[in-house]
Amino acid sequence: MPAGWLPEKLLSRDARRKPGETIVEGGEQVLTRGELEKLAGVPEGEKFYLSLYLTVDPATNPNQEYLRLAKNLVKQEIGRWEESGELSKGELRELSEGCENLLQYLVLNQGSFRKGLVVFSDPQKEFWKEYHLAVAVPPRFVIDKRPYLKPLVRLFDDYEPFLIVLVDRRRARLFLVQLGEVLVYVEESHPEIPGKHKKGGWRAWEQSKFSRQIEKMVTFHLEEVAEMLEDFLKNQEINRVAVGGPVEAVSQFKELLPAWVQEKVSAYLSTEMTTAEKDLVEQALKVLEQVEREQEDRLVEELLNRVAKGDRAAIGVDDVLAKVEQGQVHKLVVAAEFERPGYRCPNCGSLFAQQRDTCFCCGHYLEEIPNLIDHIVKEAVNQGARIEVVKRDHSRLMEAGGIGALLRF
Repeated sequence: MPAGWLPEKLLSRDARRKPGETIVEGGEQVLTRGELEKLAGVPEGEKFYLSLYLTVDPATNPNQEYLRLAKNLVKQEIGRWEESGELSKGELRELSEGCENLLQYLVLNQGSFRKGLVVFSDPQKEFWKEYHLAVAVPPRFVIDKRPYLKPLVRLFDDYEPFLIVLVDRRRARLFLVQLGEVLVYVEESHPEIPGKHKKGGWRAWEQSKFSRQIEKMVTFHLEEVAEMLEDFLKNQEINRVAVGGPVEAVSQFKELLPAWVQEKVSAYLSTEMTTAEKDLVEQALKVLEQVEREQEDRLVEELLNRVAKGDRAAIGVDDVLAKVEQGQVHKLVVAAEFERPGYRCPNCGSLFAQQRDTCFCCGHYLEEIPNLIDHIVKEAVNQGARIEVVKRDHSRLMEAGGIGALLRF
């Protein structure tokens, strides 16, 4: 993780990346929103890309069953392209060799993986991106002329980055969590702040003065933590914060936060300051999962209401595709399992939901594609739109077309 990634003020604090948990030498990338946008920006051309998603957790794959699964996925995808009749024998041979290189990589690196693995490559060995994740990844293998990103977009939506802030009258612990793991840990401590004392009698007035001094020190400490939290949120695209600690300290801390930061506090954790990192992340994920469900319900309701009112919203593949091509999409909303084929111009890259003989942009012939929704998602990501994958069974969204968008204008 580059030093410039953190707010400058935090570099002098006890901020650290956990050893071995984020990046290793030899080609692995840090999976960030910026990295996702770079993948979405890979131009479409004549070459093909291999996109592999696998759960490779040694704990659940003691005999490397994922190798057998990967071979089956490759066999099925190569078979699909053979049946299509769109490629020459030489092109199919080149794709097969690229797939063999990918499988060989899995064999040579057995035992070194984490829970999830995502790899993008090409048969010419000119492009290689590997991401080792702390979360399981649904298996998928796709050969296409651009990296297949829909499962990756869903991972980002499922494990949206968030902050955990634990705070009491003397200490604070801050964790930046992304894709199920802690990327940054910061600790703030003021052991010099005395605890509360109670004394009566003729010295009560001295105790009152002493207590006021303690409260000033506590307030200064909480203001420092609030400022630290602001620094993080100003420099990162983070929309969710979970706060935990003693009720009194948490209440006082929240009052010190600006309104725009308070709006990002999504959950409160009932936990001790000394809770182990792993247990803390698991607890926060469970609480935020419920928050995510409620937000999905509200989002779908907002989308459908705005469509009914004609208020900067689109619904259905045809309407959404038109708005994406016009660069109008602010937030794309898509049902998790929604897929449908479509058509693409191999000359200019234009997408079409309905069959037609030629591209109305350049007059070139069109080719059928099995995953039009993935192409729409990639275009939206490339334009900087937020993607919301609705995981729950939203029958109203599916009945309306499976995909919708809130528009910029």
